[in-house]
Amino acid sequence: TLAPFVSRLEFSDRFRADVVGFGCDVRPDRHLSVTTAWREVNSKYQLSPLNGKGDVRTISLDGVYTGQTYTIRSEAEYDRRWNAYSSAPAGTKFFRAAGEISRNRNTVRYEFYREDSLQSGWNRNLTRHRLNAGMERTLGNLHIDGLITNQWSKQPDRSDHALLGRANLAFDQSRRKLYLSAGYTVSEEQRNARGFTYLQVDNGRGNYRLDNGRYIPDPFGSYIRIEELLSDQQRVRRGEKSFRFAKESRQVIVRANSIINEELLPTGKRPVWWLVPFVSDESQPYLFYERRYDLEARLVSLGSVYLFNITAADNREDRLIADQSRVRSERRVRLLLREPVTTWSLEQGFERFESKRDLLYGDAGQSRGWRGSVGARRTLARGEVVGDLSYRLADGGNGERSRLLLLHSGWRLSLKARGEVRIDGEAYDQSITGASGVPSTVLTDNHEGRRGFNWIGSVNFGLSGTTKLNITLNGRYADSRPGQLFARSEIVAEF
Repeated sequence: TLAPFVSRLEFSDRFRADVVGFGCDVRPDRHLSVTTAWREVNSKYQLSPLNGKGDVRTISLDGVYTGQTYTIRSEAEYDRRWNAYSSAPAGTKFFRAAGEISRNRNTVRYEFYREDSLQSGWNRNLTRHRLNAGMERTLGNLHIDGLITNQWSKQPDRSDHALLGRANLAFDQSRRKLYLSAGYTVSEEQRNARGFTYLQVDNGRGNYRLDNGRYIPDPFGSYIRIEELLSDQQRVRRGEKSFRFAKESRQVIVRANSIINEELLPTGKRPVWWLVPFVSDESQPYLFYERRYDLEARLVSLGSVYLFNITAADNREDRLIADQSRVRSERRVRLLLREPVTTWSLEQGFERFESKRDLLYGDAGQSRGWRGSVGARRTLARGEVVGDLSYRLADGGNGERSRLLLLHSGWRLSLKARGEVRIDGEAYDQSITGASGVPSTVLTDNHEGRRGFNWIGSVNFGLSGTTKLNITLNGRYADSRPGQLFARSEIVAEF
């Protein structure tokens, strides 16, 4: 098949471009296909005091051969762009060629790329070689896929080598409701140190508020936090791995997840046991380190609820900035007992926690302690009512102590048109000892003053099939500062 084309573009006698080219598709037999294309653009630009011309030439060639068990594919492309619209000519050109062979979902691919720019003559900007190899297998309930990429590149001022490997394993036994998965990504590359900066936005549109030089988490704040790249660069060996486990039965539900992201510095070591998906050594030198563990277990089913409900989390983040380690860590273990009594559910909870935070993450501080609670929950025909009383005891790192008594109540009601009304209120009484100055929000769990009351009410309902209206009111009162009232409304359209 041959398809030539010719076209012209003119604009007010100031610019004219003529395009000529063709596309050709050849299939000599059922195994082989070849596609080629050529296009040339000649343009002229006349606008006082400028008077120039330019051209674009593109040639591409693709070929595919399909055998009984394998496929061979080749690609080649040349592109040249040049113009002299101003006094100095400018332009770029590149050449790219690739070859690939695949068999039974296994693939090997090589790519060559070369790029030149016109600056007082054609100069070489980049030369790159890239080799990829990938595989995919399914063995019963086990699925495996992997990819490895090796890349060499050369620029006028430096040469670089990058290695990337990725592997995923998943075991899914639906009949027994058992699922296991693990994923790995490793690479070697140049990375920037990363910190945070806070940007001021309209009142109520942010996630933080500025209070005495500290950025406090606040859903109706005036600041947002974004990650910023710093000038410090290091050669690192990246390692990312994830693990997921899920098992369900009539009496037991267990879910466990872990995500680990490491940027190991050259002085660090990564032993063989690193391949264990949920194991990590946080003592190694890292430019960036992040670890998240989550566990959920429900035991002994009593109708619609489980008697024992266990949740645990262990999170850590470490950023190296100006040779200083900036750490944020948090550990929590919670046991909740739920006993159904007709339409009510009685609840008793106990939690142990430990938290530490550097000033980089908003407000510096640390706390360690426990929290106990008793409450009840009732399921209604179109909603739910809940209430609980809890006591929290937390110790800081320098002799500070916070005792917090909280009374919480909440109500939820479903409306027509995909709508819902929610009201939550919390009154607290707090005692702080041993603190000099303003106590950290890590110690007080973001409760200010000695006494206070926080509440939030929201309503949302559908205006049409794809549009919803959300209205939120939030009030906060503490004896240490004036009361605050926030209101927000928004229309959300789904596409």
